[in-house]
This record gives sequence, C-alpha cells and structure tokens, in this order.
Amino acid sequence: MMLNESNVLALLDRQSAWLDNYRPGLRITEQGYVVSVGDGIAWVNGLPSAAMDDVLLFEDGSRAMVFDINEDVLGTVLLHETRRLTAGTAVYLTARTLSVPVGNNLTGRIIDPLGIVLDDGAELDPATWHALETSSPTIVERDFVHCRYTPASRSSIL
Repeated sequence: MMLNESNVLALLDRQSAWLDNYRPGLRITEQGYVVSVGDGIAWVNGLPSAAMDDVLLFEDGSRAMVFDINEDVLGTVLLHETRRLTAGTAVYLTARTLSVPVGNNLTGRIIDPLGIVLDDGAELDPATWHALETSSPTIVERDFVHCRYTPASRSSIL
C-alpha cells in the first residue's frame, strides 16, 4: 500500500470512526493451562467455571470438549488437535457447548462436529447453530401416534 495523502486520510477517518463508536467495557476471561496430553485426551487446570460439554479453545488452535470435572483438573476430549499442543499451552472457555451448524446451505456438504468444511467446497456461513445434545420434548409436546392393528396383531391381543 502506497502512503499518499488520500490513503493516510482514509486510514485516519476509519480510526476516528472506530474511536467515536468505542465503548469501554469489562472483559473477563478465564485462562487455564494444559497439564498433560495423550491419546486424544487433554487434562486442563485453571478453569473453575467450566461445565460438562463446554467447548474449550487452546492457544495453538486446538479445540476440546469437557467430559470430566475433578477438583483440580478437567478431562477434555480433543475434537481438533494440532501438533503444537503440549503441556503448558493456554486454554480458554468459549462460553458455548458443542453445537453444529444447520441450514439449507449444508445440503450435500461434509463438515466435522465443529462446523469446519472437510470437502472442497466454499467456506460456510451457517444461519443458525443447534446444540448437539438436546432434551427430548415432553410427552404433551409430542405428536399423537395412531396405532394400526393388522389381523396378526389383533389375534395376538386375544
């Protein structure tokens, strides 16, 4: 990019607009660290607010899901592991549970549980995400099932 007057003025205008719209706020994050890694499992320390099925983001780009909570460490299943993941790597809460993208643009596509595209198509911009594990609807919310008796089933009732 050439530094000329118009480029500098555009940059200054963009920075000025950003500063005008900036609102200071408190940002609290928890940071833990990896105690050990092996066989697709990472043991993490220092995340007291983590809950079951929470997704964790590692500093090296790896991702994991919490499956075991002990007093001093969390057991996590690695969903995406890089070669740089070692003991001491920083870990952060993502404030979400394992979920998958849903929408019409996913028809015929191959994705992993994190929503990362595995086929040769374009990157996804999913409309919504749904939790992977959800509660079943209550009995009242479910559709009524009509039983159809066949001659064989009627004779077995008698």
